[in-house]
Amino acid sequence: MNIRHFTDFFKPKGFVQVLLFHKIYPSKSDIILEHGDPLEGICKSEFEEIIRYFHERNYLFINEQDIILKKLNPRRRHLFITFDDGYFNNTLILDILEKYNAKATFYIATDFIENGKQYWWDIHYRERHKQCKSEAFIREERLQFYTMTGEQQYEFLEQTFGSDALYYSTELSRVMTKAELQNFARHPLVSLGNHTHQHINMAAFEREYLMHSLQKSQDFLENTTQKPVESISYPFGEYNETALSCVAEFGLKLGVSVDCGKNKCSEIYKNNQILKLRRSIPNGYFPIRNQCNKIENADEIF
Repeated sequence: MNIRHFTDFFKPKGFVQVLLFHKIYPSKSDIILEHGDPLEGICKSEFEEIIRYFHERNYLFINEQDIILKKLNPRRRHLFITFDDGYFNNTLILDILEKYNAKATFYIATDFIENGKQYWWDIHYRERHKQCKSEAFIREERLQFYTMTGEQQYEFLEQTFGSDALYYSTELSRVMTKAELQNFARHPLVSLGNHTHQHINMAAFEREYLMHSLQKSQDFLENTTQKPVESISYPFGEYNETALSCVAEFGLKLGVSVDCGKNKCSEIYKNNQILKLRRSIPNGYFPIRNQCNKIENADEIF
């Protein structure tokens, strides 16, 4: 073995693989248009298959606290499971987390839970499909929502679809209630994170509005659960330097994006990388084990 190979052998090889989920369904047959965008859902058995895959490969299951407190093993592979938004259907996976002793962090957009509002993207997707609009039309129109405030989004929905559409939901598309969130947060494998109050695009607004949204979310979560919240998931995965500055100023210590790739243990604490960790997004449209293999063996390690 030459000197270069000898040196490479002792370099830290560990990384953190972060996975992003949104909705969990009991079975494939439950993934229907009435429940919102099918691309955001995965059935329970598929979720377990993903967790089993990484468990069999001896990954360490971690949460944001393990990263913040620098408990990572520089030579081990870690799996950080995350969910965005706050759907009630997320509670379906608790038995799987318990089975594999896997931690998970749930990033909550608090306005929807606090005020019993349905997620605007589900309303928009469902109602446009009722009108037989194409996927291309729906996704193109959705882009304009990314620069609206929460009030503007729901004003558009009400004017376009009527007030009844704002309050219609199914058991598998609804948000958690405040009481359900409170009970959910008590589970020892569950932790919660900030997802802004109204699920805003953090790259589209000025500092004052961003700080207000972060504070509203933080106050609701901490007052509801009596637990500290120290991490954030950027809605839509969008952030810029102003957003990162606000997050750091606010005191949040970890952030997750939707940029793809693994996170090398040796690099996470450098150059503010801990505020923009990369995530992979499995979905139910392709074979699960193929996706897991691709995620595990991807070359992109940052």
